[in-house]
Amino acid sequence: MALNTNGTVVNWGMTGAAVPAGLANVVAIGAGADPNGLALLNNGTVVAWGGGDYGVSSPPPGLTNVIAIAAGYVHSLALKSDGTVVAWGDNSSGQTNVPAGLSNVVAISAGEFHSLALKSDGTVVGWGDNTFGESVAPAGLSNVVAIVAGINYFSLALKRDGTVQGWGFNVIGDTTPPSGLSNVVAIAAGNEYGLALKDDGTAGLNNVMALAAFVDLSMAIVGDGSPHIVRQPFNQTSSNSVPVSFSIGATGQSALNYQWQFNGKNLTDNAQTTGSHSNVLTLTAVTASNAGSYQVIVTNTYGSATAAATLAVLGPPLIQATTSSSNSFPFTWNTVSGQSYQIQATAGLNPANWTNLGSSITATNSTTTVAEPLSASSQHFYRVVLLP
Repeated sequence: MALNTNGTVVNWGMTGAAVPAGLANVVAIGAGADPNGLALLNNGTVVAWGGGDYGVSSPPPGLTNVIAIAAGYVHSLALKSDGTVVAWGDNSSGQTNVPAGLSNVVAISAGEFHSLALKSDGTVVGWGDNTFGESVAPAGLSNVVAIVAGINYFSLALKRDGTVQGWGFNVIGDTTPPSGLSNVVAIAAGNEYGLALKDDGTAGLNNVMALAAFVDLSMAIVGDGSPHIVRQPFNQTSSNSVPVSFSIGATGQSALNYQWQFNGKNLTDNAQTTGSHSNVLTLTAVTASNAGSYQVIVTNTYGSATAAATLAVLGPPLIQATTSSSNSFPFTWNTVSGQSYQIQATAGLNPANWTNLGSSITATNSTTTVAEPLSASSQHFYRVVLLP
């Protein structure tokens, strides 16, 4: 299956069903083994076709605001703009049972009987079959920028430093990348094998712009040596005073040159900014002044390519004015969908002994309201803490 630059889809081989007539405005595609096809349209909706008795050709009704899709063996995933995941199709191993409360997801991958999600903090969450540990990321795995759920019980992760880590079934080296493998910008996985694309455009071939694998098939798009963005930076939302990194993957012949910009102006390295001329830009401690648009221009002797992302910096949660009613104390504060908050209370401010009231709350709207039961014998001070 291939996606044309004009937003149409072409398929060949054992596809199970022809591409729906008139399908257009497609921005991403996926192919499953049912056999079935999957397409994401530029309006954030999903079209599916083919398939047998597992329901992969029937996305959930009302599915909108989708920004990424993944087709597994006989199940599918969709990533929504609010960082949540929707799944459908075969659930014989729990591969469509998205973990409750999963949020802040920036990338997804669907394997044979398991699924993976990459969170904005660079950690990986898995669910579904775990016979060989394929759904549980190794302890301490962090700084991940891309994930792949392979066929036959294994997983791969690409780290920010250009190295690859695998876990799960490893009978023929599925999870053991070649020694010294580095400068990787994209990964793919099939049936018990993995693929890696390096920043010089090599992946066994030269001038490779993109690669894909499924079951026993591998494919690559070959370019002319000019820069090509194979992994876009993620839009991010951050709290004050924490570090933020934007990472991209690019390929091309000869040396690649990078220039990051903020709101259209070139950045240079300083006490707060590093990597302004590399594939990873890091802001050491963001403030509200860092919120905006970030763009990187990648050049070599053959041409140039650009990629962009945005940064939103959260201010402190502000509790709105409220009054008690019906023996409860309801209060509302401003929130960001997908962010987690903890309500705390103390009987006095000198000293203040803050204690958590219930479990943390993950926001789903721009405001959140809770009601605390009142006690006639005591008073409390309240605060809302933005969790990392």
